[in-house]
Amino acid sequence: MVMGNPEHEAASFAAPREESRAADRDQLDAAGEEEMPPEPPTAKRARSESESSLAGGDRLSDLPDGLLHAVLSFLPAPQMVRTSVLSRRWVDLWRTAPCVNADMAEFGITSLSFHRNLEQRWSKFEAFTTSLLLLRSAAASLDKFRLCAPGRFPQDVDRWVRHAIECCPRVLEVHIWIPPAVVFPSPLLGANSHRLKRLQLCVVCLDGQFAELIRSGCPVLEKLELHGCTQTFHEISSRKLKSLIVMTCGDLAGDAVVIAAPPS
Repeated sequence: MVMGNPEHEAASFAAPREESRAADRDQLDAAGEEEMPPEPPTAKRARSESESSLAGGDRLSDLPDGLLHAVLSFLPAPQMVRTSVLSRRWVDLWRTAPCVNADMAEFGITSLSFHRNLEQRWSKFEAFTTSLLLLRSAAASLDKFRLCAPGRFPQDVDRWVRHAIECCPRVLEVHIWIPPAVVFPSPLLGANSHRLKRLQLCVVCLDGQFAELIRSGCPVLEKLELHGCTQTFHEISSRKLKSLIVMTCGDLAGDAVVIAAPPS
């Protein structure tokens, strides 16, 4: 995968002009509504009960932002954005939510349906995820970013992961469930990973810089998980690492990998 031009990438994530809140929500809805699965009956009942309770006072909306953000953290990104229609109190909460979960399955992209209308489904997923990151508040911290996407569209995946790393998350999960693998943008870790405590990568190519940046650029990293990845480094060293999971990963050079971590 070829890395993009930094100036172009920065421009692609430049802050958009101020738009109305309704227009922003409509933009996200338009990006993903055609591929969204039908709302389950339980969700419809819950929404109906919530709407009925508004007449007697919306007690849920009276909760502090921290608790409401905790609620949003359990939702996939499309459902998180949909909460903006609940009441005026919820209109902007998704913009400052500390957790973002962008999953291709929410747009009907799975291993079983991969060859059916993939371009159309991906177009919706790409438009939604890009708009979500653009419209998210730049002042809000990003504690967790989870991305599940196919490796067939590496430029989009690379752009989103780079944007997430630049937000200095505590938890970063990148799942490429359908090969080919994408190249993880390792160089960004050095400058933006001082808060990173958990890193989980699935079907990602890791270059020779990855291990060095884990050692020197991730001072508080406690959990590292590598699933189905390929790597060219020969050592993993970390001062704070408490948990290391490596499953079905391949060394392109065929050599052993040395693990250096503090005793448990």
